[in-house]
Amino acid sequence: MPVCGSYGWDGSDWRKLGMVWGYSDHYAQVVGDATMPAGSSNLGGSIVPAGEVWRVTGATLMVISESCTELRFLFMGGGSGILVAQQLSPVSLQYYSFAFDVTLKAGDYVYGRFENMTLNDGAVLYVWGYKMKVAE
Repeated sequence: MPVCGSYGWDGSDWRKLGMVWGYSDHYAQVVGDATMPAGSSNLGGSIVPAGEVWRVTGATLMVISESCTELRFLFMGGGSGILVAQQLSPVSLQYYSFAFDVTLKAGDYVYGRFENMTLNDGAVLYVWGYKMKVAE
């Protein structure tokens, strides 16, 4: 019986499986807003299209604000925002980088949340990883 990941049980025998997905491109995105509304605000990344899976491996958040009390990096999956990383009491114009490994399916996306902003504060979200096509 093989023990590597490229074989699977088909109900009667162990067989070599076709590739389920493979690397297709890098993912890198920068989203910024220099005129954010007061209060809590989000900066969102692109939505994963059908036929792809994205692996997000890191993000950087930066705020241009003296009033912001918290930065959060989340992903939206299955209708719920899921917290991946946060920074309390961020300093204006300082970059906060986070390394992690999050898999996004079609319809999911990542976003940064900025708490207690003042009108026209600014913020930037950088996010990166790679894309995979899903075999159909």
